[in-house]
Amino acid sequence: LKDFVQKDWEPVVLPTLKYATQKHYKYVLGTHLIPVFGEHRLSDISREAIQIFLIAKLRERLSWETVHHFRCALSKVLGAAQEWNYIADNPARKARLPRREHQSERSILTPEQIQRLLAALPEPSKSAATLLVLTGLRIGELLALRWKSVDLGAQALCITETVYEGHFDSPKTKRSVRSIPI
Repeated sequence: LKDFVQKDWEPVVLPTLKYATQKHYKYVLGTHLIPVFGEHRLSDISREAIQIFLIAKLRERLSWETVHHFRCALSKVLGAAQEWNYIADNPARKARLPRREHQSERSILTPEQIQRLLAALPEPSKSAATLLVLTGLRIGELLALRWKSVDLGAQALCITETVYEGHFDSPKTKRSVRSIPI
């Protein structure tokens, strides 16, 4: 797996992904997947081995979502190996995670708490937090705003970009490209 990732997958597939996704996959592969599966031949990585790995990560108290990301990253790599005829099947697609536990409701700030927060913040943090609260923008979308994003005639913000560690890209999803009334 390690050789396939380094020599085949990273040079060909990784550059086709968004910058943030590239960084995430590199981290997941380097920290979690290569240490466990790196010396295995691609054809020797079984659904059972993947299943055992995922359950072990959950038992280490990693979140369901984090472990799901591990499965997705491994599936992406093994999917390319299957597509390129290195393996006949992608065993990661057959690995299953247990059902998610119901999580407690997220706490949402009350209007009074928002007012106290905004009153305590200095500029420009106060303006940024106000915009986030009133528009539902993601932080990367807010940081990517430029004057060309402001349509004064339509009284709207045009969300067409996001930024992550200084790298501008298209927003997270197709539905994230939108116009927000101001």
